[in-house]
Amino acid sequence: MTRIKNIISNQYHQLNLAERGRIEALRGLDWSIRRIAKALHRNPSTISRELRRGTTTQINANTRIFEQLSIAA
Repeated sequence: MTRIKNIISNQYHQLNLAERGRIEALRGLDWSIRRIAKALHRNPSTISRELRRGTTTQINANTRIFEQLSIAA
């Protein structure tokens, strides 16, 4: 008897630089993690992990991108 397993494959998409910039800009405006997640169409846990890792502040050297994104938000 052959056993067939259904394998559910989740596709993960990494946050790009623009999304990280928006997270940083919106967090600076005191937006909640859930509100940021809704605006970016992402799961709140993704935003939380990104902030916990500190990735958004590590790339803060390029402030022009963040300034442009905060104006667009």
